[in-house]
This record gives sequence, C-alpha cells and structure tokens, in this order.
Amino acid sequence: MGETFKEGGKEIDILEILGIHIKGLPRDTGFLHCSTHLSDIDLHNVMDFYKFDRVEDTYGDYVRVTTGTLWHEYLGNVLSNRGDLEIDVTNGLPSGWSGTADLIYDGYLIDIKTTTKDKMSWLSHPKSTPLDKYIWQVSAYYHALENMGHWLKGAYILYIPIDGGEFLLKEVEVLPKQMVWDMMADKKHAVDTYAEDGILPDHPGYSYKLTTVKSRKIHELYQVPPVWAAWCKFKDCPCQGMEKKIVASLTFKDVYDGDAVYETTLRGLL
Repeated sequence: MGETFKEGGKEIDILEILGIHIKGLPRDTGFLHCSTHLSDIDLHNVMDFYKFDRVEDTYGDYVRVTTGTLWHEYLGNVLSNRGDLEIDVTNGLPSGWSGTADLIYDGYLIDIKTTTKDKMSWLSHPKSTPLDKYIWQVSAYYHALENMGHWLKGAYILYIPIDGGEFLLKEVEVLPKQMVWDMMADKKHAVDTYAEDGILPDHPGYSYKLTTVKSRKIHELYQVPPVWAAWCKFKDCPCQGMEKKIVASLTFKDVYDGDAVYETTLRGLL
C-alpha cells in the first residue's frame, strides 16, 4: 500500500494527516503550564517558551502522549455524569500560569496518568510516592481549584497501566500553597528575565554518584545526567549527548563505609 490515496480526486498523504493529528503543533498559549514547566529546569522552560529549535522527533515519540489523551477522552465519556471534568484552573493560578485539572469526584481531585506495568508494581508498594513533578502539578491544581471556590477533601492520581495490570489510585500529599506559589514565581521570573537580558539560565550539569562493587573490591564514581535530560527535546541544550558513565575507580582493602576521603580521592581523578 502506498503512502497516499485519493479523496475526491485529490491525492492525500496519509503520513501528513497522521503528523498533523498525532504530532500537532507545539502549544503557544503565552502561559507557563503546570504539567511541564513547574517541574522542569529553567533552561528548558525558557527554550520551550521562546520556541528554540527542537531535535527531530518521530511518530513513536507521541504514542505515549496519544495513549494518555485517548484515556482522558474515554474516562471523560464514562464519568461525564459523575463529576466535574477537564476544569480550566487558569483563573485560580498565579498570573502567567495555566492548567487543566482532570476530574473532581466526590470532593476529591483526581489526576489521570498512564504508566507501565513495571512502574505500577513499584507504585503499588505502600511506601512509594508519585514522582515529584506530579506532586507539584497536582498541588498547583488543588490550590487553584480552592481559589476558584471548590471545596476539596484531598487529591489522588489515577494510574492506568498501558501494558497490563490493575488500575491504581495513589494519594497525593498536597504541598503547602505558599511553597507552590513561590516555585511558580521563581519559574516565571527566569522566563521573564530571559526576555530582558537574553541570557540563558545555567544548565545543572552532571551529578556524581559513588558506588562500591564488593565482588571486584573497587569503588566507582559515576557521572549522572540530570533526570530532565531523558526528555529534553532542544537541539542546543547541553542535555543532548549526556550519558551515565564511570569517570574514575579506585581499589580498596576494606569495604567502603561512607568515608568522605575516598570520594575526595576519586573526585581528584576527574
């Protein structure tokens, strides 16, 4: 089968249609968004807000996002008469921020996330907590909704496994309002400052992790990219090409017990 077909005598490119509907266009609302900008580094936020060039993406890069969108639409149909859905919380957020809360059900804020079976297994553990970025996002929605007059009893994330497993409701410990609002002010300030001076925020660079391999009787020092590097889409960001690797190793006679001398020695080898 070819890549095109004719409709009403006009040749239609199937891949072009998919590209328009699946990839879409980068959102340009003039706002920062709780779902992305609240938890990302200032450099990424600036690059996103001012539309810096992005790396080439593929249809596959959008499969997870599209799956999540389809689940939101499906649950919206199922729960349409059982709660408030897709609530624009912009009016309850600090100036310059926007967001959409998924669902208020029986007085509880419910945010919907898709995940994998492996991660679901970890999330099912009683002591596990949602990712920090989700906690910040849900907390912002929670306080925005209260500002808009909603009375809430708590907040949960509804996790939906995309590759097998059971649904999971995970309670979110909502962060204090002032703490969230201060973070949002800092993030917006970084974006606004770039418009004034044209200087990009610093990149956090690598962190370093020291591990002990008892079987080989060595200490290993790893350089570890920031977690944000995994989803960085900007061509000129230092995240591109960052990878975890060993930068130094040191043999030992006794088991490493946290003595800072070893770490100092290893760092000196960089």
